Amino acid sequence: MSLHKRLASTSFRWASLFSDVCAMCLLLTWGFLHWWISSQAIVDIDRAITDLADAFSTLPAQRLNEELQQFLERDLRRVHLIGRFAEDGSRLGGNVETLPFGLAATGYAREFAMIRLEALRREETVARAIVRRLDDGSALVVGRSIDEVRRAGSAVDSALALSVVPVLCFGLAAGALRSRRARARIDLFDRSVQKFLTGDLRERLPLRGTNDPLEEFAILFNAKLDEIEALIRGLSGVGDQIAHDLRTPLTSVRMVLERGRDEATRHDQIQTVFEQAIGGLDRSLNAITGLLRIAEIDQNRRLAGFADISLTEFVRAAGELYEPLAEQKGVALIVEANDEIIAWGDRDLLLEAISNLVDNAVKYTPRGGRVELRLCRTGNDDVVRIIDTGPGIPEAERDLVTRRFYRSERTRRAAPGLGLGLSLVHAIIKLHGFRFTILPGPGCVVQISLARASSRCSSLKPD
Repeated sequence: MSLHKRLASTSFRWASLFSDVCAMCLLLTWGFLHWWISSQAIVDIDRAITDLADAFSTLPAQRLNEELQQFLERDLRRVHLIGRFAEDGSRLGGNVETLPFGLAATGYAREFAMIRLEALRREETVARAIVRRLDDGSALVVGRSIDEVRRAGSAVDSALALSVVPVLCFGLAAGALRSRRARARIDLFDRSVQKFLTGDLRERLPLRGTNDPLEEFAILFNAKLDEIEALIRGLSGVGDQIAHDLRTPLTSVRMVLERGRDEATRHDQIQTVFEQAIGGLDRSLNAITGLLRIAEIDQNRRLAGFADISLTEFVRAAGELYEPLAEQKGVALIVEANDEIIAWGDRDLLLEAISNLVDNAVKYTPRGGRVELRLCRTGNDDVVRIIDTGPGIPEAERDLVTRRFYRSERTRRAAPGLGLGLSLVHAIIKLHGFRFTILPGPGCVVQISLARASSRCSSLKPD
């Protein structure tokens, strides 16, 4: 990966932004500390010089100069500035050369540039100073240099400047490293996807067991690859299944036509040949139509027809539709749908799915058996459940019966069919976001479940 692309990557930009924010927070923190420490130091200095001025102001005039001189001699750090000035401004004592311009007896300290007299030299300094008017008319100036405070502030500023640089450098280095690692992992993902696209359907994005967005993306993407692999492997077997299931009716049609060509001599014999041939072709066309219908549903082409529909009405309609067939076969069909449940879905598709399940239950239930069609509530779900006393579906085949053209040997012998009914039901239920389940039990128990949030229920009973 080129340096330009690495610097332009999102990871690098985010890391750089984070380091900039950290540096800004550090600047603000240090700035606040600098201001707070300096303010507290000034407050302490003002309090000290005020107390000192008050103490000197109480001394007798004849002793004041002597006390001032002794105090300055004890000031080894040379930070105090004390001066006594006559009314005309002439210096009477202390180490301050001149009375600072504008310094009046206001009672509070101010900051001034002052000149300190040190033996044979003069030194200009910035100090906080306060003035007191004495009884003899002279002015007493008491101050303290703040050069130390300024030097401490400069040291803090220098330390701050030096600390910001490592933070920025660390942030940029972390951004570059994160960008490089993310790019390397994306390249690894790309190689895995390329292997999958070239035919290695078992290839998956590598996982590291970390808790980061790329890891979550890899988990979700691998789940999609699992679905794609299942679809591709399913499609790879569809051709064989179609050939197997269509070969029988087409071979039958060919044999009927050949036999009719060689043996049919009368009009009624020729008509029988044509009817048998048309029946075989219809079966083939039904298989193709079923496949196209499942493909249409799988591709979500029916979402535009969704609306509020009554599951209660569908359950009752399916019961009324198959009641004559069940009675003719000698099967008891019991329908229970007492609560009014409104769902969001396609009216025709859901009616087709429920009718298909009832048709299978009646078809595979022997004479004298029983089929129950119920609309009920279970936990947080609303459930359409079909129960029959037929041979049932073996546990090993419950995941297979929803595949296209799958038919067990038991159902092949029991009744003719194409093996597309449950595939169509499963596609419709999946389109609606419901759950299709085959439950264990005597006979066969299948149900369609939808979360209560996907439906609206009324406790009102029908009249």
